[in-house]
Amino acid sequence: MRTLWIDPANSSRMVVATDQGTSVSVDDGATWSSWFNQPIGQFYHVTTDNGFPYAVFGAQQDSGSAAVYSRTDHGHIMATDWFLVGGGESGWIAMDPNDPNIFYASGAYGRVSRFDRRTSLSQDISPWPMPVGVTEIDTRKYRAPWSPVLVMSPVERSALYLGTQYVMKTTDGGLHWEKISPDLTGAGPVSTDEAKTSATVQNAKQRGFGVVFSIAPSPLKANVIWAGSDTGLVHVTTDAGKTWTNVTPKELSDWSKIAMIEVSHFDPAVAYVAVDRHRLNDRAPYLYRTRDYGKTWQPITQGIGANAFLNVIRQDTQAKALLFAGTELGVYVSFDAGDHWQPLQFNLPVTSVRDLVIHGDDLVIATHGRAFWVMDNITALRQIVANPETDK
Repeated sequence: MRTLWIDPANSSRMVVATDQGTSVSVDDGATWSSWFNQPIGQFYHVTTDNGFPYAVFGAQQDSGSAAVYSRTDHGHIMATDWFLVGGGESGWIAMDPNDPNIFYASGAYGRVSRFDRRTSLSQDISPWPMPVGVTEIDTRKYRAPWSPVLVMSPVERSALYLGTQYVMKTTDGGLHWEKISPDLTGAGPVSTDEAKTSATVQNAKQRGFGVVFSIAPSPLKANVIWAGSDTGLVHVTTDAGKTWTNVTPKELSDWSKIAMIEVSHFDPAVAYVAVDRHRLNDRAPYLYRTRDYGKTWQPITQGIGANAFLNVIRQDTQAKALLFAGTELGVYVSFDAGDHWQPLQFNLPVTSVRDLVIHGDDLVIATHGRAFWVMDNITALRQIVANPETDK
């Protein structure tokens, strides 16, 4: 239960709010209404498969992972059109590109599972046994957040990446993991005396409380991988992890969480970075673009609402200058590679948009509170772009 409201004029009327929805009682709690008739769901991320009709996948708060078909042949989507894919309530889901029945899912604080839909067998493939909730994050072998990033390479079809304080990689379905980066969070050696003191905002990064929060393998070059930490650092490798370069925008301070990195589908040197600073009581949008592997950055937030902090940025797969941004207050669109933005709300409720994916001609959205949404056929948006072959 998250909160309880009692009618001050009639205490027999109560409303309770939970992760699954709301329930109402008009008889002092003797009976309650159902939440199953409410179009809600708190999804953290979204991905899709290549089936027809395609399925939409995500992990939802307090209700586990879920997948649902984007359309049906019987007029509406029913409970029978949903199915489980393993994993927990808070992570990412990645499909095996070589086997449509195999799913990988991350869970709270670094758990990773491999799920076979044919047998419903879920196998723990975490890089290291973790006593979650028992040890402090800064004392664990591999640190990971509530929602650990887990993504497949779009080029190297067997490569799966996981974020801890390192970029982790497996090419055999999680049987073996390797670190392909140093600690990318800015943690440093801490003296014995300092380790005995309490952690503060000022020393938490150095003491090892940060994680790699976002990983973005290039869709064009397998050796190009971007990584962003929740401590406010951006790194890139162009040699598959042998060397990493700190390319953090100079304006970012500690704990500017790198919520999402989007690497261009058209140019491996181009990337977009969405930054979330609301933990620092800063709800302003922060969004950056680079066209030279992070040597220089341009802020690109003109038109985004003052309190609409960023959760995700995505580039269209066909029109180079068409971008979509998911914010805490809805979706925005840009037709000029981020120079200008405008709302793309239509009938979408004002809600936290946590992730976006372009599936063919559809824009699929994961919200934290109003479940999945799909904008069918974005061809008209692509046509608005004056010259879809050229970035501005």
